[in-house]
Amino acid sequence: MLESQLEAKVLRGVSALRRGLEGEDDFIEFKSTWPDADKNKFVRQLAGSLNRAGGETVVLVIGIDDKLGSYTSYTSPDVAQWWPKVQSGFDQTPPELARDVNVVVGEGEIVRALAISSSRAPYVVKTGQDPILREIPIREGARTRSAHRDEILRMLNTTVRIPDMEVLSASLTMIERFPYADPSDQDDPGEIVLEGKLKIYVQTNDERPITLARHLMRAYADFAPGRLTLSSPNWAAGNKDNGASGVTETEDGFRVRFPGVVDVKFYARNVEWPQFKQALDQQIVAFSASFPVSGVDRSVSVKVELSRDDSLIPNPDGSYDPMAHWAFKLNAGK
Repeated sequence: MLESQLEAKVLRGVSALRRGLEGEDDFIEFKSTWPDADKNKFVRQLAGSLNRAGGETVVLVIGIDDKLGSYTSYTSPDVAQWWPKVQSGFDQTPPELARDVNVVVGEGEIVRALAISSSRAPYVVKTGQDPILREIPIREGARTRSAHRDEILRMLNTTVRIPDMEVLSASLTMIERFPYADPSDQDDPGEIVLEGKLKIYVQTNDERPITLARHLMRAYADFAPGRLTLSSPNWAAGNKDNGASGVTETEDGFRVRFPGVVDVKFYARNVEWPQFKQALDQQIVAFSASFPVSGVDRSVSVKVELSRDDSLIPNPDGSYDPMAHWAFKLNAGK
């Protein structure tokens, strides 16, 4: 991971936390204070994250609250002395500290970002407890547990690297299909549909192509009344080969040979109108998506904040009635 990539990842995570979104994932963790290298709990959590990462770099950010994204002044130890203590909690093969940089995340706010390689998984930790002296932990959401045999085998056989993704543009449109304006019309109430679109730049350095399976893709729209889950049905595929960008789209998903752009549509059908009619008054919507990578037990997640802009609603064609539209575009207005 380049220093610029590490800085960008930290800034995206902090920005997400401060907008009320989930800033942490399997590859980045925020801590308000510097972890105690002598505490077995921290070493176990770190090993669990490294074992879950499947060869990807795990980033530890110190000086940021993991819930609110608020900055906390911290005392930094001498990393040259602190890191060997962390490594001593591992059995035989400890992880490597790839990068250690300061990142400015706001006025007077400088955090410490540690990039830790997981290339030699599985990592075994010393428990210090008899009779179970060693453990292979793995991270599962917010908790760390012992790994199962199949998970250990996947650690040993990881051959696909996880790509980086950046959202170029995104939108959500709430639509009533059929030309009846009143969803409560019992004669023909129509169907309320939420249509999502994402344009994503996929950065992969793997020599082997990666596949993003369409049937496993999920997107999530967080409205004040609740969350809507969107999927990407096969019939939405354009079956197009963007050969110049290295991305091929099929009914099954996307095959990425080298860096390029992925355009994907998501839908939520039969939206419960009584619950989500308040969404029409919402100005900001949190929109996220998960892209499982075939061949590894890993997903890439993207998150973005959409703003209401009904001026972008397409003209109705008689078969549907657009009701509301939210959008995001990278570097819009710059």
